[in-house]
Amino acid sequence: PATEMNLLQVNNMANGKASPTPCVATSGMYYRDHKAPGGAFVLFRYVLSCCAADAQPVMIPVRTQTHEVFTNDTWVRVEGTVSIFTNARGIVIPLVEATRTQCIPVPPRNEQYLYPMMGW
Repeated sequence: PATEMNLLQVNNMANGKASPTPCVATSGMYYRDHKAPGGAFVLFRYVLSCCAADAQPVMIPVRTQTHEVFTNDTWVRVEGTVSIFTNARGIVIPLVEATRTQCIPVPPRNEQYLYPMMGW
């Protein structure tokens, strides 16, 4: 079974703040640039430290073999394995190799954001 993690927790795997896990499940908003290769998209959520004025996105690239295409900004749940790699700019980031993706309902407003100071 997949371990439920938010995108901040998945992102923390890249910097050693969280232990790698064989299979994760996470959710966020879908974004796919029209130039992205088939099956590649970004899952993102906004992180708030204090208020909406300081919102910063946390983004995780996702690769899937099924090539599903959703509308940008749709809420999506992803299950898969996480690998860590260094991108072309030398930044270490996680990549989710998705085994399952599905549309989910938009969460209530108070559950749409991540709050690192509170551990969410």
